[in-house]
Amino acid sequence: MSMLVQIIKQLRSHTAVHDWQAELNRKRSHQLFLVGEWTESLRTVETVRARVRIYNDHPSPEGETARGEATFIVHPQDGEAAIARKLEEAVFVAGLVSNPPFGLPGPAEYPVVEVLDTRLRDEPQAVLDELSGQLIAAASVEPRVRLSSAEFFLDVGESELRNSRGIQAAVRSSQALFDFVIISSDGGKESEVHIALRRRRVADFDVPALVARKAAQARDALQASVPSKHTGPVVISREALLEMLAFFRFQTAAQSKFQKFTQLEVEENVFGSREVKGEPLTLRSDALLPFGLRSGPFNDEGLPGQDTPIIEDSVLQRFWAEQRYAEYLGIKPTGGFGNLIIPPGATPLAELLADGPLIHIVAFSDVTPNMVTGDMVAEIRLGYALDGDRVTPIKGGALSTNLYDAFANAAYSRETVFLGEYQGPEAIRFGEMVVAGE
Repeated sequence: MSMLVQIIKQLRSHTAVHDWQAELNRKRSHQLFLVGEWTESLRTVETVRARVRIYNDHPSPEGETARGEATFIVHPQDGEAAIARKLEEAVFVAGLVSNPPFGLPGPAEYPVVEVLDTRLRDEPQAVLDELSGQLIAAASVEPRVRLSSAEFFLDVGESELRNSRGIQAAVRSSQALFDFVIISSDGGKESEVHIALRRRRVADFDVPALVARKAAQARDALQASVPSKHTGPVVISREALLEMLAFFRFQTAAQSKFQKFTQLEVEENVFGSREVKGEPLTLRSDALLPFGLRSGPFNDEGLPGQDTPIIEDSVLQRFWAEQRYAEYLGIKPTGGFGNLIIPPGATPLAELLADGPLIHIVAFSDVTPNMVTGDMVAEIRLGYALDGDRVTPIKGGALSTNLYDAFANAAYSRETVFLGEYQGPEAIRFGEMVVAGE
């Protein structure tokens, strides 16, 4: 009897389990570890595990019907007795939770979405040799830079999802993690840059360009100083943008609306009474983007993958909603937030970086936005103060802004990037932010 069949048999027979979901995941991971340019370890790891979520309906303290839930993990070595023990513990925990009732998704027609790189599936060793060779070669020609360490994880897996409402769905997917550290040194000083990228296919790694960009940043960091106080334009690019854009994912969630963490309303301007001085904000949640990290034919609870407009021309079109909060708000479920898509802007990046003085930030050390108000303070890991032809590396200053204010006065670059879970402008220029420095 297969592992998943054993689990489902016990779920169906337990009288206190009123709904359930079981997801079986199998994964083969080819892993390479480098110390400097030398191979420290090469291994293949296979894992199998099932993630089970159960739902228990019971009277709430107020006497109304409530729904509790709990999750547990089953491993291949777990026999029937171990599964039964974990199930009893989960039922007990679920009985302590009292949420308003909600249902689970039922069977649906799922779209075809590209999430499996056949090269990662069929030629993992060749891919490891290719990526590591490119990394070593690219780092070796960079002045005052050495490769400290690197890790590669090439994963191919299969996920099989079942639930008590009749869902039976499966998908095969791939994912590659490329993680390395380079160190720049000059006159006894050293600067370290750590890079961790996750993609679904090997073609999305441009290793030579990545190493060249990060090596330049490592050298610049050696010369960087705390910036002078600045109030004015700030350009933020690439990965640093993702940490700011997460705010809008939170603010447009049905869960946030139900829990009153957002004041946004459908068909109203997300900037409220603020004057929009820059380009309007448009963003989508796209779970159909080929090889996106958040793409798939179905989400964690079995809802079909969708390409969903969330904000268009600064007007909220809908809240993205998983099944539970869609039912609470009486709206159509969209599934979890997919890949964040923003259309390209009208202005070349070179023009966004002109007309200084301004600050260009390429990396944050720490970002702590208030997900309710949008107030944000972020420490600058590396940036540049631009004033005419003068470019000065900076680090250590603190950027402060309100994200609603910032995006109401923003210009988006014409150039775009794909960052795994984001496809959109490479950089955004904000009309006015404050950088605290010396």
